[in-house]
Amino acid sequence: MLAKPLPLSWLIHTIQYAAYTDMRDEYGNDVISDSVEIANVRYDDGTNYSSNLQEDSLKYAGIVFVDAKNSTNLPTMFREKSKVYFEGKEMTINKIVNCYHPQSNVIHHYELEVV
Repeated sequence: MLAKPLPLSWLIHTIQYAAYTDMRDEYGNDVISDSVEIANVRYDDGTNYSSNLQEDSLKYAGIVFVDAKNSTNLPTMFREKSKVYFEGKEMTINKIVNCYHPQSNVIHHYELEVV
């Protein structure tokens, strides 16, 4: 039996998602696709740093939770270096965590770590 999706009452936000394309323009800049709206997601601020003796580095500034069932207009797959726009803020996906159902190889939700 599959776990229930994330409740709609938790998925109170909408984001714009613009996929990284692996292409570069004539100036050497990354080419990002046109953005699409993804509704029924959750954005949580949650800055996380990684430290060593030489430096502190930002791992992520927030996490976007995207449900495989209740979120709308999902891409075929999320890509690192893609852009997420939320409440006027542009962020870049640093890491994608695919969260699977406990006893199957089916994705339950995604956690997009953004900086």
